[in-house]
Amino acid sequence: MSILDKPLVKTERKLSKKAFLEMIKAKQFEDFNKELTLLKEKHKRARKSVTLMKSECFALIKKALEVEGNMLKIQDMCLLADVSRSGYYNWVKSEPARDKKDERDTKDFALIQDAYNYRGFPKGARSIHMHLLHRDEPVLMNVKKIERLMRKFNLKFELRGNGVNRRISQMAISGRTTPKFTMLDLPEASGRREKFFLLTAKHDFPNNREGFLVAIIDIFTKQVLASVLAARDTKDLIKSVLDDFIAKGAPKTAELIYEKDGKLDTVKVDKLYASEADRNFILDIAPFANDAPKEHFIGFARDEVYVQGYQISNDGGAAVEDWIDYYNKDRYVWDLGKLSPDEYDNFLVTGKSPFDNKVITRARRKE
Repeated sequence: MSILDKPLVKTERKLSKKAFLEMIKAKQFEDFNKELTLLKEKHKRARKSVTLMKSECFALIKKALEVEGNMLKIQDMCLLADVSRSGYYNWVKSEPARDKKDERDTKDFALIQDAYNYRGFPKGARSIHMHLLHRDEPVLMNVKKIERLMRKFNLKFELRGNGVNRRISQMAISGRTTPKFTMLDLPEASGRREKFFLLTAKHDFPNNREGFLVAIIDIFTKQVLASVLAARDTKDLIKSVLDDFIAKGAPKTAELIYEKDGKLDTVKVDKLYASEADRNFILDIAPFANDAPKEHFIGFARDEVYVQGYQISNDGGAAVEDWIDYYNKDRYVWDLGKLSPDEYDNFLVTGKSPFDNKVITRARRKE
C-alpha cells in the first residue's frame, strides 16, 4: 500500500500528495543537473572547454523527457542548460534531416578511413584529401570536412611533439654562439637533379646497437634518391649511398649540401667519393647536428612510424625502408601540386600529370 492510499483527511491527503510529487520532481531535477555536469566534465577532457554544443544539451533534454513519469518542464531544463525553447523545438523538428546527414557522414568517413590506413601509415586531413584524389575513382573532399568527420568519429593523428634534441636546442638558444640555419637557408633549385641534401640521422637497432640512416634527397622534387640504413660498424656507409646515387644517373659533379658547425657546407660528389677522411668526418658530426632539413624529413618518419606504435628498433629498420618507399611513391605533397615526389619528377620529364583524363567526383554536402 502506497502513502497515497492511506486514509487521510482530505486537506492532509492533498498536501501529502503535493509534497510527494514535489519530492519526485526535485529528484528528477537533481539527476538532470548531475548528467549535465558529467557531460560538461567529459566535454572539458575531450575538447579542453566547458562550453557545451547546443545539440548536446538538446539531446540531454530529449532523453530526460522520454523517461517514464518525467515531471520536468522543457522551460526549466532549457533554462538550466542555457539554451532556448525555440531552439530545442527546431532541433526536434530537424531530426530527419540530421539522420540523412549522419548517413552521408558515415559513407564519407568510410572513404576517409580507407585513406588513413593506406599502406599502414596514418595520415592527417590534408594527406587524406590528396590520397582521395589519387584513387582509381577520385573523390574531391574538402579538408575542413575531413577534419570535421575525423573529430566526429574520433579518428586522431597523433603528432610526436618536440624531440629531446630540439628541446635542448630551444633551451640553449639564448647562449648560442653559432646561428642555427633553417629551411629558408637552403638554396633553391630551379629544376630537377640540380641540388641535393645529404642527410645522416642516428638510429638505434636491437641489442643496443648504434646505427645511422644516410640518404640523399633532391631539394627540388623532395625525392629520396639513395639511402642506406645500417649499423655504425658497417664499413663506409656514405660510399654505399654514393654508389647507389651514381648508379641512378646522378652526375659526379653534383653538389651535396650538409650541415657543419651550424652552417651549410657543400661538397662535390666526386671529391667526397675519393676522400674517405671527408666521409668519416661527415658521418661523425652530421648525425648529431640539429639542422632543419633533417628534422623536417625525420619528423615525418617519427609522426607516421614511431609514434603510431610501429616500433622500428624491433625489426632492424625494415619499417624505415618501407616508409621511404611510401614517401617517394605514395606520400603526396601539397607544395608539389598534390603529387608524390616520384610523380612530380615524372611530371617534370613528361609533362603528364596523374590527374589527366580523370573524372573527379565531388563529395557534396547534400545529395
